[in-house]
Amino acid sequence: MVLQRAVGAPNRRQTAPLLLALASVACSPQARRSDPLCEATADGARTLARSATSPDGRHRALVLLTNGGPTTPLGAVVCVEAPPPGPRARRLLAWSGRSGGATLAWRSNRELAVERLAPDEPLHVFDIGRRGDAPLGLPRSGGLGCSGAPPTCPRLHHCAIDETCWRDGQDPDPAVVRGARLRREGVELAVTFDDGGDRSDVFTLVDAGAAGYEASRYRYPAGATTPLVLTPAERAALLAAASSLPYARAASAPPGRCARVTRSERWRTVEAYVCAPATAPLLARVAALLGRRWP
Repeated sequence: MVLQRAVGAPNRRQTAPLLLALASVACSPQARRSDPLCEATADGARTLARSATSPDGRHRALVLLTNGGPTTPLGAVVCVEAPPPGPRARRLLAWSGRSGGATLAWRSNRELAVERLAPDEPLHVFDIGRRGDAPLGLPRSGGLGCSGAPPTCPRLHHCAIDETCWRDGQDPDPAVVRGARLRREGVELAVTFDDGGDRSDVFTLVDAGAAGYEASRYRYPAGATTPLVLTPAERAALLAAASSLPYARAASAPPGRCARVTRSERWRTVEAYVCAPATAPLLARVAALLGRRWP
């Protein structure tokens, strides 16, 4: 998460002259540095969405929308602009990895209320006179890793079982996490018997060694699913039989009645086709497990 890494990074812009800083007892030298996340960019990565001026006219609060590209949701950055004297300086108050359409409302000359910083996020009130607080960060749940030692997440978040930061009160689905971990750490084998038309019989096996394994059978129609339980010997025999097939990175389906074998390891996928009347030891073993004939 680029925003999270940028928060708190030192800014190399020169500070205001020392005499000017001393002339304003309300502003420290740090207050005269403008956080780069608070500035709009020409490439559209950050655009100013709205602003609101404090009742006494001395401060201006801003909401900028962040855009990381077509596959990244819009985020939000909330900043406050320091009053004169001195050059304009913007201080980061909060950021969110997914914007909920943040709105601003001044409750007093010091208190700024921000609502919908993220979808379904409750209202937050910031005291702009407090200088020691770190900016509030709201990454998308699951969008920020926390695999360090010790694991760290922004406040209001915790390190979940998938080693990513989740909002307090929320957690990922353990079954989804286990399935993703098995596929990431092990070998996935899929055998598809094409029965013609849109009918097929698919056998899948995930083997992740010490992490465990899963075997499932999906039969047309899609609603008829029967789990399979394999012994370690059966699992080892299937993986050994699969290793002898002539795999290719992007095999094309040949004509005729064929079975497709797909093998994935660490997200690298290869596949092979065996067409009737030919067969292979792997297909014979899987057909026997499914209670069907091949070819």
